[in-house]
Amino acid sequence: MVRQFLYGFAAVCPQFGPVTALMVPDAHHQMMTLLLAPVATARSAYCIGMLVDRAGWQLSHHGTVPEHTRRLPQPPGSPALNPPEQLWEY
Repeated sequence: MVRQFLYGFAAVCPQFGPVTALMVPDAHHQMMTLLLAPVATARSAYCIGMLVDRAGWQLSHHGTVPEHTRRLPQPPGSPALNPPEQLWEY
């Protein structure tokens, strides 16, 4: 049996709630670009700081990052700062 994976990408604004979410078959820099585009459009009046967990594709320089968006990597070894990581306990 061959395993198939599905990756969830989501962006949430603490002040306004969900912004966008994607379910994609692969995790790489092009998928990150697909997530950043609607986030930048939805919050175009704001400077966006997106907390990312240092996955290589999240910080890749190959994707397109909207001008008013900054990716803020978490400190190494800090899964407690990433709320979705806590979902695995349940």
